Order: sequence, then structure tokens, then C-alpha cells
Amino acid sequence: MRRDENRLSRAWGISERRGETLMDDIGIFLADLCKGHGFCSALPNDVLAAGEPLTAESFAHAVLRAEGWHDPSDEHTFRPQLMRLFAERYGASVSASDYRR
Repeated sequence: MRRDENRLSRAWGISERRGETLMDDIGIFLADLCKGHGFCSALPNDVLAAGEPLTAESFAHAVLRAEGWHDPSDEHTFRPQLMRLFAERYGASVSASDYRR
């Protein structure tokens, strides 16, 4: 796991490609985070399983938890950046029923 603070500030951007479903699109978004930003761990299965809307906060928490942070709410470097990237793509929250390409 890389822990350099600049990994989210590189020029690599999030792609404009979109998935047919929210699950497909989250996969594209996660691939972009891996390729460009070094967050490559798989998210826990429970992130979208409940059918509840996925918020920027819960997404950032899930990514950081998958990357090995024991208490992602205490992580103040990457969490705000992950939340910003999520919000740029989906807004404050997204659910399978309101996802639009």
C-alpha cells in the first residue's frame, strides 16, 4: 500500500466512461482510482448490497477500510479527496434506482 500524500494530486483523471448499471459504473470508477491514484483494493461486498444510497462519506470510508485503515474516519488526507472525486461523479449520494449514465 502506497501512503504518499500526492497520490490523489497527480494529473491522472477519472474517465468519462460510464457503466450501464451503478455496479458497472462503480467498477469503472474504482479502476480509475487504482490506475491513477493507487487505491487498488476491492471494496467489501456490503458497500452496495443493502440497496441503500451510497454516499461520498460511506464510499471514502469503504475505500480506506479496504486499503487497510482501521479507522478511516480518522484519516484526514485521502478521505476528503475521495469524497470530492465521488461527488464530482455522482453528487452527494447515488443509489441503483437513481443512477443515470
